Amino acid sequence: MADTYQITKYIGLIILYNKNPSPINKIGRNYLIGTNILVDKNSEILNIPIENKTSKPIKYKFIIRKFCKAQLKMKLKNIIRIKHLNNIDNYHNYLVIIKPNKYLSSITNIITSVRDKEMYWRAFYDIYSHKQNPFNLNEAYKTFTEAPTKLKINTSSSIKIENIYPLLAEYYV
Repeated sequence: MADTYQITKYIGLIILYNKNPSPINKIGRNYLIGTNILVDKNSEILNIPIENKTSKPIKYKFIIRKFCKAQLKMKLKNIIRIKHLNNIDNYHNYLVIIKPNKYLSSITNIITSVRDKEMYWRAFYDIYSHKQNPFNLNEAYKTFTEAPTKLKINTSSSIKIENIYPLLAEYYV
């Protein structure tokens, strides 16, 4: 008799929102672009364990919406977009772009927090020098291709921020 075992799969959630670009000089050509990503207390992205006990295909976006509504107390109208990013090992990573809302704004930034909470916002900032008018975030995110920062999925895997920026550029077309 062959031993059978089932590998637990996970959905990795990269939940983020953007701060409005802020001019950082008097000429107005340099902009500070802020992207906030929700991480857990270990600075890892949120992970949802999933089990597929049937042969039906898994509806990942449905599970993500259900999690956001139940666990994060998020209204579905605040979810702007859910997009598949990649698969790493048994992690199916999804980008979830949201509108800032009252509940999520109550979660503190990881830099300013001294308490041991379940979730934090981790902020990533980049400077974009734009040459032409009008300013648009699509062009800004296209230029951020060499961000050395990584997001932890779990203790052994990570995602480079530079892999997230092209998907954000698609959104801001």
